[in-house]
Amino acid sequence: MELITQTVSRGEDETTIQLESVAYEKKRASLWRPVRSEWDEIVLASLHRWSIPALRVALGLVFIWFGALKVLGVSPIIPMLRETFTFLPLPALSLSLGIWEILIGGGLLSKWALRGTLGLLCLHMAGTFTALSRASALL
Repeated sequence: MELITQTVSRGEDETTIQLESVAYEKKRASLWRPVRSEWDEIVLASLHRWSIPALRVALGLVFIWFGALKVLGVSPIIPMLRETFTFLPLPALSLSLGIWEILIGGGLLSKWALRGTLGLLCLHMAGTFTALSRASALL
């Protein structure tokens, strides 16, 4: 920033003082401004385009994997299900949760009925946090 000043001069008579205005001229500092290159613009455009679909596919694959583990009966979460939901038969609960998770994962991957899939996902998360709060001694 460059300071532009003028001097104060006395008028012809001693009672008045002439003041000149002080103005600041704003100059851009090239060191503080980020420089965007073509590569940066390409990367940002790619991230804006593909970040949400990549997140959806990754979450869908995780749900399909954990659902398949429950359907096959080899999920590490089955002991917690046994202790938490003692009033439900474990094989039917594990199978239904596994199919539910596979449906969520398939819906996220295919974008078929995405609003319904997200509704199932919200219900599943509510049930998951309920199970975690009920079986806090197992954690």
